[in-house]
Amino acid sequence: MRIGRPPTALVFHFSRQFYTGYGEAKLRSFVDFPLEFNLHRYSYDHDTPDYADTSSASGSNSSSSSSSSKSTDAGLLANWLYNLQAVVVHLGESGAGHFVTYRRFWQRSSRETSGDCLLHKSGYCWVKNDDACTTAIEEREVLAAQAYILLYEKAWSL
Repeated sequence: MRIGRPPTALVFHFSRQFYTGYGEAKLRSFVDFPLEFNLHRYSYDHDTPDYADTSSASGSNSSSSSSSSKSTDAGLLANWLYNLQAVVVHLGESGAGHFVTYRRFWQRSSRETSGDCLLHKSGYCWVKNDDACTTAIEEREVLAAQAYILLYEKAWSL
């Protein structure tokens, strides 16, 4: 499968249920997921030849071609980069339970400080939404979660 144009958002849903001879059961296996996801390897652009190789073969100046190629490649790769924005987790059994959400909160200025927010060096923190209760959490808790749904958003320059 190849993708022609990067979407604004990506949603991954993991089926956490399976059927036994006696009914439905919940899968509790861990799914490792990244904070950043690069979709470029699934694009049509992924298999195109390196710009530096094609310009060198045509006899153009290799030093200027190489530097423009690197910036073009970096821009192309950045176009396919996504940041994890939320993780939905189901607590309980397959027939009953409760959903909680881990959500990334971006701090764009010093005025947006959240008192309990454990601010990451990149300017964001994670919060856990559980009904009416919102609490600050560590990033490692998010990465250890049994993900049911992952939501990624295209990485824009802040």
